[in-house]
Parts: sequence; structure tokens; C-alpha cells
Amino acid sequence: MGKTLDDYVDEILKVVKNVSREEIKNLFTQWIKYGYSPETVKEKILQRFKPEEKIYKIRDLRNNMENVNLIGKILSVKEYSKDGRKYYIGSIGDDTGTITFMSFMPVPSEKGTTILLKNVRTGMYKDSLRIYISEKSSIEKSDVKIEGTQKQLTIYTVERLTKNLRNIDITLKILYSEPVQGKERTIYKGLGGDTTGIIQFTSWKENLEKGKTYRIKGAYVNEFKGSIYLNINENTEIFETDKEIDVKPISLAQAVSSNLSYAYLEGFFLGVRDIEQVKKCPVCGRILNDTTCPVHGNVEPKFDVRASLIFDDGSDVAVLILYQEQIKGKMIEEFVKEMVMKPYLVFGKISKKNAITVFPLDINEIDSEYVEVLKNELEAGF
Repeated sequence: MGKTLDDYVDEILKVVKNVSREEIKNLFTQWIKYGYSPETVKEKILQRFKPEEKIYKIRDLRNNMENVNLIGKILSVKEYSKDGRKYYIGSIGDDTGTITFMSFMPVPSEKGTTILLKNVRTGMYKDSLRIYISEKSSIEKSDVKIEGTQKQLTIYTVERLTKNLRNIDITLKILYSEPVQGKERTIYKGLGGDTTGIIQFTSWKENLEKGKTYRIKGAYVNEFKGSIYLNINENTEIFETDKEIDVKPISLAQAVSSNLSYAYLEGFFLGVRDIEQVKKCPVCGRILNDTTCPVHGNVEPKFDVRASLIFDDGSDVAVLILYQEQIKGKMIEEFVKEMVMKPYLVFGKISKKNAITVFPLDINEIDSEYVEVLKNELEAGF
């Protein structure tokens, strides 16, 4: 059984003094509503009420840290003004990495000056981690010698990635990628994988083509609504490579227990549950009951045909949702009947709200040599 709200509050109150239980509880509940995980909320509250006196290295910084002390060398600084208020944007570095800062206090402008920052906070800006220096912070020159600044990278596999990691060196095979038009520019969102798992990515730099393998150096991990994803920004280095990566299927049971959002699955379609006509929002594709989209308001819906199929891999059973617009050259009724009791490799998004539901991005029939193996696995599951 997972920890309750009161469990987290008890853990915080063992460390934090002179703060009421009610205040901690209210603050915890408020941040949970913003989509943070309970562990992240606990860390934020501890940072707020129990300031750390230690000096952090840049490689140890994570999103939403408060009361941070840091020593770094000025690499660049530029003065700006908005509405008569001056502010400064630049970068500092130490022997573990570099980071951008924004300050509302004057910052030494001489490149190479070493400074001690006290009581600063960290935050994200356009998917990049930054240091924010407020009027409550302090900036002092320091005699600490920093011989050189370095962007140290650590090699990771997908299974080792956790929220807020930075300076990541990883090699991924791209499974899916699509452009998304933002307010100012086009970004690319997709999925990549290695032999240990699959992760979502957002690239602010360039499109990563489906089927190709890339080594990605200097990326970092963010979390949104409980799921982590890899961020690739303008400073990330991307190299196409000939390395062969076999992204292996996993079981439904493993995907659910590991809380994966996407997975490769291998199994049989046991039958068709139903086929029905549905209305969709022409902008976002949401299923509509009438002509009103909860995001885009009153719209002229487009019609599609949806099939629900029963998918079994021997470890568990899921409902797979397939739409006519995903199928080329055949009517969906004919297509899904041909799928029954045949082995398929399915790559898709997994939802676990009620029953396990799979929304496929790619479906391929498996060669006949694997049929007997899969049948044996299915039989072993009963």
C-alpha cells in the first residue's frame, strides 16, 4: 500500500520545526494539484522550511530547488531593461557544468570573475534549467579557484533515467516523431528506445527521423503528470550513428507494473469487441458527444469508425483501440476480422485508468516462425 498524505506530512514534520501540521498539509495539497509527484512536493517543502547551508555543484541542481548556495565563474552576462526595471541574463560554470542565470540584482560583468550566490532558486524556462537570483539573494565575489568549467556527461540507458537528471549522454533508436507547431517555432515530439525501454522526447533543435539511431549528448529529463520525458535543446549535441539497437517487446503485466506510458507488445488478437462510428474534434482529435470540444469549443466534428479489439499476450488482457483513419487501403471491418487469432507486434500508448487500453502507433503481423512460441507463452499464462 502506498504512502498517504498524512504519512508524507509526518515525515516532513520530523525534520521541519516551528511549522504547523495544517500549514504543511495545505501546502502539500496545493502543490499536488499542480501535477507534482508526492516525493517532489516533499522535497520542495523541506527546501523551503529547512534551508541547506551546503554549497551545491551545478551537476547537483534540479528543478524547483530553493535556498540554494552556489559558487561559479562568470562566463557571460548581459543587461536588459523592461518597464524601467533592469535585469541580467548570463551563464556561470564550475568544474561540473554550466547553467544560465537570470538576476534582478547587478552581477559582476567581468568574464572569469568567481562569485558566491546565496539563497537562489532553480526553475525551468522553455524546458531549460535556470538559476533565478532575486532581491532576497546575495552575490559576493569569491576567492575560490575554478580552473576550468566543464559540461560533464554521464552515459545512461532508458531504464536508468529519472526525473531532473541533467547532462545525459544516451543512444536511442527513434520509434516515432512528429512536428508540433508552437507559438514561435516548430518543435518535434516523439518516442525513442534502447534495449532497456522506451521514453518520450521533445526536441527544440531538429527532427529525429523514425527508424534512425542517434547519440544524444547534453539532454536532460523533466516530469509532467507523473511521466518523465527527455528534453533536447539548442545546446544538445546530436549525432546519427550506425549502431544497431533492438527495442524488445515486453509483457503487458510488466508495462503496467512499471507504469510505462509506451511499450512494444507481442501477442494475439482474440476477437473484436465492437465497431462504432464516432465524432472527433477536427483540431485535437478528442472524441465528442456532440459538437462541443472541451478545449476548442464549438466545432464541426469529423466522423471516424472505431474498433475495439481484445489483445492477449499471456500475461494480461487489454482493449486495443483502432480507427479507420489509421488503416490504408481497407475498410476497418475487413481489416480487424483478418487480425483475429494472428500474432502481432504492437507499438502504442498504454492507458490504465479503468481497464488496460492500448492506443497503437504501429501494428505489424509477426512472421510465422514466431507463432508457435507465442502460442506456448499464451497457454502458459492460463
